[in-house]
Amino acid sequence: VGSSDDTIGRRRASQPMGHRRSSLPVNAATAELHEALLGQGNKLQEESFSARWTPYLAPAFYIAVGLLQPLASELSKSALLTVCTEDTNGISCTRAPDGSESSDERLRVMPFFKLSLTLSSEFMSSVGCAFMALLTGGAAQRYSTLKSLLDLEALVALWPLGLVYSAGDFFQAAACNSASAPMVIVIGQCKLLAVAIFSRLLIKNRRSFQWCRLITISCAAAICAVATLGEAGSSLAQRVALHGSLLALLKAGLSSFGAVFSERVYKGKAEDIWLVSFRVQFMMLATSCAMMPLVGREILSQPSTFIRGGPQILCPEFNWCPPGVGGTCTCVDRTGWDGGTVLAAATICANGIVTGLILKHLSAVAKSVCSAVSMAFLYVACICIGVRPFCTVQALAIIIISVSIYEYAAKERSLALARKPRSLRSGEDQLASAA
Repeated sequence: VGSSDDTIGRRRASQPMGHRRSSLPVNAATAELHEALLGQGNKLQEESFSARWTPYLAPAFYIAVGLLQPLASELSKSALLTVCTEDTNGISCTRAPDGSESSDERLRVMPFFKLSLTLSSEFMSSVGCAFMALLTGGAAQRYSTLKSLLDLEALVALWPLGLVYSAGDFFQAAACNSASAPMVIVIGQCKLLAVAIFSRLLIKNRRSFQWCRLITISCAAAICAVATLGEAGSSLAQRVALHGSLLALLKAGLSSFGAVFSERVYKGKAEDIWLVSFRVQFMMLATSCAMMPLVGREILSQPSTFIRGGPQILCPEFNWCPPGVGGTCTCVDRTGWDGGTVLAAATICANGIVTGLILKHLSAVAKSVCSAVSMAFLYVACICIGVRPFCTVQALAIIIISVSIYEYAAKERSLALARKPRSLRSGEDQLASAA
């Protein structure tokens, strides 16, 4: 053993110095290669986890947010509206429970400006998307990510989409204030027919649409709206519900117009989803700020009313306001934000973010199915908490809409798979089935 050690030592001493030291950089390069392979393996595992669970988590989040947003908007209607009218018989006001009256005909309304709700939610969405974009970009790329966030050309390119979505959020808040949230969501399902019409007229899409199912969905939504109008006890409630239905229909038209090219915006860009979402939300915020001279003059004249004020005045007395000679006045029992307003703004913010994730990872068809599922859960939740009474016609209309949307989505999925190459059909079918 000793002679062998001496022989090895003499051999190493006879080698050149450079050759003897070459083992050190080889070991360092091997370690670096090993670390790189480990990092690549971890990255592949993360991508595999994301690809495996995103088709399940994204629809689940969208259904949850689609249930909470209209429910929170309904709960934010915490003020009671009083209407007083003066005629030849004197001043008559909306009946309210007091010593002589047991019924309450006052309508529940939002005690704050609708523009303040949309502005707050869009501001929170912009901040949240910017934070996630900087966080996912890494510390080494934060400057380049920040520069991309503030790219003026990219922001202006998404201004039309921000304009459509911002106006849609404002009209939806106004519709929920006038009508019930379930009715607004049900009428919003008419956007599938509007999307098909816009696709045929604007982008000359010549593919065969399922017109019978789309017309069935729209007719069921109209039946549900008519049934809701019939439930309204007073003429004032009927007029307000009709006004909310028209606003919901206008919002559905704007949403369908935006859906024609929004999916292409999210999927057509190779940039980070949080970066694209920030640009859309920021342009929505800019659009809402530009709308303030039109619908937010009170906020501009008195900035404190952004949180503390509202479109109606406070009643000087319980269920009474001075209408003037031959006139009409309205007042509410409270104004300003409360906990329900904060919850509504947070859910609108979450809905905007989750919508981008759905359009990025899945499709507009999957988004429609999730909307139908959340609509059914919303109706059940409103009945359970006592927000809306049960109506057989509304329940049957919602079932017809849900089944029709499911059949529409299933047919669209089969048509989309038929257009794919055979080698790609298995993966696409797995993702679509999960959605």
